[in-house]
Amino acid sequence: MKSNPLGINLFLIGAAVAAACPAQTGQNHPELCGQPGASIPVPEGVRWQPPPNGDTLTSALFLRNRDGETRIDLEVWPSMDQICPLAGDQLVLFGELNDNYGVYRIDRRTAAIIDTFAGRDPLMSPDQRWLIMRPYRHFRSQISDSEEYLLYDLTVGADKNRMKGLTPFTESLVGHPVYPIPDDGTPFEFEGQPPETTHSFRSDAFRWARDSGAVAFADSVMDKLSMVVVKVGPEGPSTLVLPVDVSGLCESQTGDNADYPMPTLSEVDFGSAGTLVVNFRANAFCKSAQMTLHLDDFRPPTPEIHRPPKRKGGTLNGVPFKP
Repeated sequence: MKSNPLGINLFLIGAAVAAACPAQTGQNHPELCGQPGASIPVPEGVRWQPPPNGDTLTSALFLRNRDGETRIDLEVWPSMDQICPLAGDQLVLFGELNDNYGVYRIDRRTAAIIDTFAGRDPLMSPDQRWLIMRPYRHFRSQISDSEEYLLYDLTVGADKNRMKGLTPFTESLVGHPVYPIPDDGTPFEFEGQPPETTHSFRSDAFRWARDSGAVAFADSVMDKLSMVVVKVGPEGPSTLVLPVDVSGLCESQTGDNADYPMPTLSEVDFGSAGTLVVNFRANAFCKSAQMTLHLDDFRPPTPEIHRPPKRKGGTLNGVPFKP
């Protein structure tokens, strides 16, 4: 099992601050399993035990088989939002805290942890092979963050979901970066990027095609809105982008602190013949709108160069680094 100390430690920091939250369990987020609207009971022989008191954040998962019951300590979150049973006796566990999800992958046959990581808005594909997400962000962070969309393969081990070239500052970014496309193919440090490479998520959720062949979402950079479609196939993901004109949808803002008003993508229908019918939800500055887009008009995005922020030398989790 490939550990992910930076991501999990960051998640624990947020959890420690919010330890007063009452422990709870539930199976009320089937969309995390790629099956929105479905009823997904906790699998037979599986039970979760919340932390025994407010002095600890360690919960426990118990797996029962012919030889008895095995306990796995989960040192990530005080609540369990969803347990997803997958093919091959795999379990994927989701626990949310402060808009971030801790994720555990468990091999039920061996009672072993396959992988563990953290991210925002994780969403599994309907065939339960892929998981798309945004990177973890501490709820008290005051630094401008660029979005970085990561696609994780639930059919392979932890090592194959780590790109080459990760550093102590990016090792928590698991999965394949599908947008923006880094020029070196490696997840980048998303904090403190300049405005021209700072991406913003403009969807209420990721939207998967029913056949799991693609996932769509909206993203913006400064005053430019784009629809993004990530196709997935036997050879891996490929990304396509289409600029969307919002000049007739949103009112311009003025003033020193004016932001770029953008509508929120709320629905995507993957139609036949390469069409997408997309719906944008209204907000204070933008009208609602429905558009029919054609995949033939989408193009591969230009790779971006992301400079790491300047910092003084020191250590991070005991690992030395140079400025």
